[in-house]
Amino acid sequence: MAWWWWLAPLAGAAEPETAEEPARVLVTTLQRLPPGESADAEILTDLEQALRNAFDERHTLVSLEDVPPFRVHGYGPELYMESCPPGRYSGCAYVLGQRVGAPWAVGGTLERRTDSFDGSTFDVFEVVLIDVERSVEVARFTVDWTPSDQASIVEGVVQLFDELRMGTSDPEDLREDGSPAGLDEAGKARIADSLRRLEDAYGIAIKAEVTVREPEKVTRSSLDAFRRSEGPTPWSRLDMSESEYVRFANSGQDVGTWRRAAKGRQGQLLVRLLAGTSTGPWHQNVEGELLRSGFDLQAVHTVQYVEAIRGGSAVGGVELGFGVLPFLDVSGIVTRRSGRATVVRDEDVKGQAAIPTDPETIQFGTTQWGARVTAAPLWLHQVARPVFIAGVYGWRGRSVPGTVSFPSLEAPRLVVGELQVGGEVDTSSSFGLTARLGLDVPLSGQWFAVTNDGAGIESPPQPTLERPLGWSLQLGVQVRAALIGRRRP
Repeated sequence: MAWWWWLAPLAGAAEPETAEEPARVLVTTLQRLPPGESADAEILTDLEQALRNAFDERHTLVSLEDVPPFRVHGYGPELYMESCPPGRYSGCAYVLGQRVGAPWAVGGTLERRTDSFDGSTFDVFEVVLIDVERSVEVARFTVDWTPSDQASIVEGVVQLFDELRMGTSDPEDLREDGSPAGLDEAGKARIADSLRRLEDAYGIAIKAEVTVREPEKVTRSSLDAFRRSEGPTPWSRLDMSESEYVRFANSGQDVGTWRRAAKGRQGQLLVRLLAGTSTGPWHQNVEGELLRSGFDLQAVHTVQYVEAIRGGSAVGGVELGFGVLPFLDVSGIVTRRSGRATVVRDEDVKGQAAIPTDPETIQFGTTQWGARVTAAPLWLHQVARPVFIAGVYGWRGRSVPGTVSFPSLEAPRLVVGELQVGGEVDTSSSFGLTARLGLDVPLSGQWFAVTNDGAGIESPPQPTLERPLGWSLQLGVQVRAALIGRRRP
C-alpha cells in the first residue's frame, strides 16, 4: 500500500487557529474517476459520510448545504464538485471553502484503476487537505481503498489533519536553527514521525516521501491536455477564453473574486467626491471711470469693463459616472469654485484733480457643469493604478450689478477643457481613494465685457486681454457599486 506526499511549506501562517481548538472543516463531495465510471453510488456516499462523522467528532463540521449555490444555472456545491475537471479537484474544493468561509477543506477522489499484470481492477482513494485561509494545499496522498480498510483510512486522515494543524499552528516547536531551511527539515521530521505513529496505530504499511510542492501553474501544455480530454474544457465551462482561463487559474483567486476584478469598472456606478485647490481664470477685475462736465456735472463719458483674470480658488465637486469598459468610465460632474471680484469705479470732474477710489472686494462662488472620461489602465487585479482624465465644463463668473452712475455688466463665460493625471487606490472592493493633478485650458467664451459711452477721457481703462491657463490639485474618495453584470456560469 503506497502513499505519496506533497507537503506545502509549514512557515508563514498569519495568526492561524491554535491546535487545541476545534477547527471548522468543510468535507467536500468526493469525485469518481474516471468521470462516468460506473460504480456503486453507495460507496462514495458511505465514504463521504464516514469522513464527515469522523471530523464532526473532533472538530466543527461546516455543512455542504451552507455553501451558497452558483446562481447563474442554479446548481449547488455537489454538482459543482462532481463536474470539476480531472486534476483540478483541489481548486474546486478551495472555491467551496472560500464561498462558505471555512478555514479548512477536506475531500478527494476515488479512482478505478486496472492492474497491469492480471487485469483486475481496484480503487485508489486520493485525499487532499486544504488550508483555505492561506490558499495552500497542505497535503495530498493516495491509498489503495477497500471497504474493510475504510475505518482505518478515515481515522488516519483525521489523525494526520490534527498533526498538520499542530505543525502549522505551532512553528516555534519545529524551529531548529531559526532559519527557513531548518524549519522545513523539522517539518519533514514531524510528518515522518506522524506516519510512523499512524503505522503503529492502524497497522498500515506506509512508504512515504516528503517533498516541498510548489503550486502548479497552467501552461500551454496544460491547455493542450485539456483539449485532448473528453468533455468540455475548463474555460468553456467557465465561459472564458483560453487566455482568460490561464490568468484566472494562475491568479490563486476563486472565480467570483477573479471575475469581479476582471470586469474592472464595467457596468458599475461610480461616485466620486473631490476637493482641493486650483489656480486659473476664476477671479474678476471690474474697472470703471466716469467723467462729468465742469459746467453742469452731467456725465460726458462713461467707460467700464469686467474681465476674468487669474486667481487662486478652492474647488470641490461630485462626479457620477458609469463604467462602459473595464478600464473606462464616463461621468457627469458638478464643481463648485470660489472666486473674488475687485471693483474700482472712479468719478471725476473735467478740469479738476482726479481723486482715486478705494477698491472693493467681493467674494463669490461659481458652479460648473460638465462631463469627463476616465481611463484606468492596469485595472486587472491591481490595488493601485494610474488614471487619465479628459473633460469639458462651462464656467460662468459673477455679473456686475449697475449703479446710478454705471450700467450693469454681463458675467464672463468660458468653455474649459481639462486634462488630469493621477492615481486610484482601492481600500476595498467598493471603496477607494483618488488623487489628481489637472490642467485647465479655456477653449472659447467671453473673457470680458465693455461699455463705452461718450468721449473725453484721455486714458480710459481697458482689459488686459490675457488668457491664463489653470491647474488644480484634488484629493477624494471613490465609491463603486455594480449596476449591470453579465450573467455567466
